[in-house]
Amino acid sequence: MKISLILLATALCTSVFSQIETFTRSELVSFNDYKVLAQEVKAAREGRLVNLGTFNQFAAEPNTVILDTRSDSMYNAKHIKGAIHLDLSDFNQANLRRLIPDRTTRILIYCNNNFMQDIQLSMEDMYFPSKMSRDFDRSDLYIPDSLIPTEVFEIKDIQNTRSRSGYRAEPIEEVRTTPESRQYTLALNIPTFINLYGYGYTNVYELGELVNTSDPNLLFEGTAVPETENMLKQQLTALNPPSTESAKQPLIPSLLVNFEDYSELMAEVEPYREAHLVSLDRFNEMSKENTIILDFRSKAQYDAKHVKGAINLDFTEFTQERLNELIPDPETKILIYCNNNFVTDFEDLTMDYNLQSKAMTYPKPNLKKYQRTLALNIPAYINLYGYGFKNVYELGELVLVADERVEFEGTAVAK
Repeated sequence: MKISLILLATALCTSVFSQIETFTRSELVSFNDYKVLAQEVKAAREGRLVNLGTFNQFAAEPNTVILDTRSDSMYNAKHIKGAIHLDLSDFNQANLRRLIPDRTTRILIYCNNNFMQDIQLSMEDMYFPSKMSRDFDRSDLYIPDSLIPTEVFEIKDIQNTRSRSGYRAEPIEEVRTTPESRQYTLALNIPTFINLYGYGYTNVYELGELVNTSDPNLLFEGTAVPETENMLKQQLTALNPPSTESAKQPLIPSLLVNFEDYSELMAEVEPYREAHLVSLDRFNEMSKENTIILDFRSKAQYDAKHVKGAINLDFTEFTQERLNELIPDPETKILIYCNNNFVTDFEDLTMDYNLQSKAMTYPKPNLKKYQRTLALNIPAYINLYGYGFKNVYELGELVLVADERVEFEGTAVAK
């Protein structure tokens, strides 16, 4: 009887473990590297969050750039005046060096989670600026649902107070929900800071406030910005010049950008993702099921070349609203990949490749030039999970572009 039970247990274990796929993992996509880098950035970032007054002061100084890392369409529609642009999805060493050759350059960053919109400037506001000091209740405040889920935060007692640096919202009372309904603030600033730091750009400062878009000290430009908007703001500023002390005011941090949330989410995602890494063969099998292949690179990269059948949503445009529109059912099986899954020649990586067995070996000393593996798969997986899309499987192999098992399509693919 005892022998029979042992044999049965052995058979069950064999059956379970036979379902766990084994394959050679790509070391160009390392969650541990990303996690270690994120913790390093967390400590460095603490002293580099600035208020709008300091942000503007720095922007006017030499060897400083404002970097907008949102998608092309978002940047073209509206961005802080004078900002240069590189979609976070297009970050790599070469693109960053072309845009910002000097790594000591001071870089100022911001994202959508830094801004709220309440009241629009009007001629009346401009000529009677005292009216803009009035209190307003929650009904006057507009924050997109995709930025601030009501289940997580409740905005209370917000006053549009006149201060030396302009208009700011204060205070914001944070109301947490139970762990079962926990949601996360997934601001683009955080992966942007992590990636810049990882690529050697450590002189980064982040706008740390939640700022009213009507603040006269905040100028925008782009196709969606009315021609009169900046004119009105500049005239209002001329009537009420900001104090030179504005940069010294205490920072009122935006609760929509929270590194603690991001760290907690990373810790939760890491073991979950580990069980959802698949080989190329399994990836292809799953793609034939009721599944979506999601390409979250920039639209330019997607249009040029993507895995056949993939749909696109730029990582920088991930919000609850956009994801729900694209994938209405959060239980949908989602397959993901990024550029770090594909290479044109394994010799470039000084790796040994067995074409017959499709098996690769990765001698660690030969990967020195990839000490920072900043693969887009990792922040994308984190954000998908944080937005409630947990049925996600990630291509875990490093694959030759010429591999006959992969079919691509796009404007750059030879027909």
